[in-house]
Amino acid sequence: MAVRIRRRLVIDSDVMRAAGREGTISPVARECRLFLEAVLSICHGMALSGELYEEWRRHLSAYAREWRISMVGRKKLAYVGDVSRQEFRHAISSAAATERQRRVMLKDDLLIEAAIAADRIVISCDNEARDLFGSAVNRIPNLCDIAWVNPTEHHDNVLQWLQEGAKPRPDLLLGFSRK
Repeated sequence: MAVRIRRRLVIDSDVMRAAGREGTISPVARECRLFLEAVLSICHGMALSGELYEEWRRHLSAYAREWRISMVGRKKLAYVGDVSRQEFRHAISSAAATERQRRVMLKDDLLIEAAIAADRIVISCDNEARDLFGSAVNRIPNLCDIAWVNPTEHHDNVLQWLQEGAKPRPDLLLGFSRK
């Protein structure tokens, strides 16, 4: 099925760092690469804030660097500008139960902020951050309709989800019980 809706995905640097070239034996590297290849071949694009760009610049794999160049060449990169919001970061700090949880959430708040400015979809391998943000949906209203997709979990389903238009399903939203 051809995708007609072009979603702007916020892709975490952990996916970019993990993506390996064809022939890699690491399943995580292979699945991240296949996910990025699917984004490139399907009509979806990626949303990028200034902070996220800086994080990517420090953590790109050789494959991801080539992929990003291809995305730029196909005009599939959407710059969302400076999206940092102090009130959001304050809400995260208040919602965290421990100092460690606060640090984990604040490390990835740039993903959520960019997703809010784009199409509310985060692509990340960080399940700990996903679960922490998910547990905070009742205290931070902007989180409830953010989809958080791990490209290494249920890989075939994730690729099918991309091909079908990357619609935010209830099981992908923060706060969905995964137990």
